[in-house]
Amino acid sequence: MRSVVDGALVLIWTTTPWTLPSNLAVAVGPDVDYVVVQPQDGSPFADEHPGERVLLAQPRLAAFARELGDEPTVLATVRGADLAGATYHPPFDYFVGHENAHQVLVADFVTIEDGTGVVHLAPAFGEDDMAACDAAGIRPVVPVDARGRFTTQVGDYAGEQVFDANPTIIADLKRVAGPVERRAVAERPVLVRHETYQHSYPHCWRCRNP
Repeated sequence: MRSVVDGALVLIWTTTPWTLPSNLAVAVGPDVDYVVVQPQDGSPFADEHPGERVLLAQPRLAAFARELGDEPTVLATVRGADLAGATYHPPFDYFVGHENAHQVLVADFVTIEDGTGVVHLAPAFGEDDMAACDAAGIRPVVPVDARGRFTTQVGDYAGEQVFDANPTIIADLKRVAGPVERRAVAERPVLVRHETYQHSYPHCWRCRNP
């Protein structure tokens, strides 16, 4: 029997869009309740993506009322620990087939204070990401050169400085609902919300470049 979780869109969260092409896993909190919901009729998400179901942390559901509606239908509730090992299709196709990749991992660092309770992991670009993926036998990929530019492993953005690529990546994810010009974007990813976060990054003490 197919689970109600099967086929649902996992609502992942990241503050660094430029790392999404390198997505190798997502993390959930072991003791967090997650829900599969049918967005409310008339909500922006339901209008743009009829019939789609969404999985996110139950405590974060109300935070997405603007997109999913004030009263989305809860179809199932599942503990984060029970999602461990579930597989998904990544938002970009560059590393599909990477060994042990694109599975749900359980991690204590996942919080429900913001985001969706499902955290995007790119192990080459985050300490927590690296630790979680290393424990699962997922080797990092590094499609960025010493100048901070994408390599040909990420062909659609090759040569672009990673920070400069942020707006393009966001635009490509928005474009999925219509004609997809960049073929590496997976068939079903949907950009649900776009906000601006300020990040601190290490800079060279001499030239002040990131």
